[in-house]
Amino acid sequence: MVERLFLENEKVHELLLKDPTKAHLTTIKQILNEASKSENSNFKIWAEQSSQFFLENPKGEDDLYQKLSDFSLKLLELKKISQYQGKYNKFYCPMVDKYWVSQDTVVRNPYAEDMRDCGELLTE
Repeated sequence: MVERLFLENEKVHELLLKDPTKAHLTTIKQILNEASKSENSNFKIWAEQSSQFFLENPKGEDDLYQKLSDFSLKLLELKKISQYQGKYNKFYCPMVDKYWVSQDTVVRNPYAEDMRDCGELLTE
């Protein structure tokens, strides 16, 4: 489930880079719902806390971006809790004040179409 969450998050960010109108959170919500029924208490608590970002559908692009930024930070918590060994990096863009998690090592800002190279790699 951990790997599925990271892979789905990566797909959402790829869609944001190509066409933000096609980005959706349906699969992330489904995986979080499954995870909230986990027998692993740490994972279950994490999933329940993370689900709060997606209780309501985003109210526009800015709201979607904020939810994804907040969720990116929660994903990094999950990586630590689960000791997931997948190679995902943390990025931050101070211009839009948003985080994202990606397999990239090069900045590809999913939140600012006119500033795709704005941001910095915080962890590798």
